Amino acid sequence: MIVIHKLPVHTVLITTAIALPSFVLGSSVAIVASSAFNSPVILETVAPPHSEHADGKLTVIKPTEVPVVEVVVDEPIRPQPPTPPGVEAFVADAPNNISIYTPPADFVYNGTRMVNVSSADIPSWISFDVNNDNEQSGEDEVSWNSSLYAFYNNKFGQTYQYDPIEVHAHWWGDPATSPDHDSIVNYIDNRDALTVNFVVSANRVTSMMPLSWMATTTGYRNPWAWKMEIDPRLSDDIYKTVGALMYVVELKNGQLQNEPIRLHKEFYPTGCSEIDVVYLRSWVNKFASGEYDINTGEPSVEAPSPSPSPSP
Repeated sequence: MIVIHKLPVHTVLITTAIALPSFVLGSSVAIVASSAFNSPVILETVAPPHSEHADGKLTVIKPTEVPVVEVVVDEPIRPQPPTPPGVEAFVADAPNNISIYTPPADFVYNGTRMVNVSSADIPSWISFDVNNDNEQSGEDEVSWNSSLYAFYNNKFGQTYQYDPIEVHAHWWGDPATSPDHDSIVNYIDNRDALTVNFVVSANRVTSMMPLSWMATTTGYRNPWAWKMEIDPRLSDDIYKTVGALMYVVELKNGQLQNEPIRLHKEFYPTGCSEIDVVYLRSWVNKFASGEYDINTGEPSVEAPSPSPSPSP
């Protein structure tokens, strides 16, 4: 990016503004390029922004040489629900109308390795239902993931297509006052720029976005993870249910076994501080080792040893 400083001389200044999406969804920031007639200018180089990639390193993004002329207006397309009492305010870093984002001309959709979970994969002690997010209307996996690629490519220069290497866990608010499972599902369902793969509470899982679709809760890091919204009351039954879900997901997606569990607060100034990722992983391991039976959610019962034969 080049910043132009004018010298104090009498001149006629012509400015043009190009509106691009900002970090706060639904607004834009104007980039103004100025040129003066008969006036010398001083050019000062400004360091380009950076972006975190899969290797965890900061990679310099090359500034765009030619600004995009097209004005993209990403405004809410439906009334937004109020944030329920006890739920943390959500600061979006995802488009609320993905259809207006078009990938670069040389973009080729790579697909994702993620295998989806169905009711047949979930043990009977967990109540499983599907409530597909309203934002999926009119989209399919290819159009959804491709448009989100375009959004994060334009914003951060990212070239990583959706293919999870980790899971992102978030709780939905103050344990003392936050609403119940159904209220959160309804809120996410009707909130633009907010999607999760699963909402999880004790003995219950709601699927809101197939695993093969990128969910949007953690901004620039979205392409690297699948997402869970967890009941903040964090009882043992909640940890056990989340652990069972992770076990099923990792069983169907072998590349994710022992995947990192990362919290929303790593990417946004938010809560989640009470989610114990070590304890959560221990529950996944209990199902993986057979210590707990995934079919019952209870400790495995070993077959009794046969009684020794009586001596002749």
